[in-house]
Amino acid sequence: MVNKRKLNAIKKELMALIDKNRNIEVEKVERYINLIEIYYMLDAAIEEFGVMITTENGS
Repeated sequence: MVNKRKLNAIKKELMALIDKNRNIEVEKVERYINLIEIYYMLDAAIEEFGVMITTENGS
């Protein structure tokens, strides 16, 4: 599961490094945090269900 405290710490550290008045820099941090959340959810799903490949019939 996503550790919100850890994510908040990462976001806080990154926000301290950028110019918060520049929207593009803030957007980059937000997107990076979102990718980390998705990565943790994917990792949890792989641990729960294992690695799998879904093949759908094309017809």
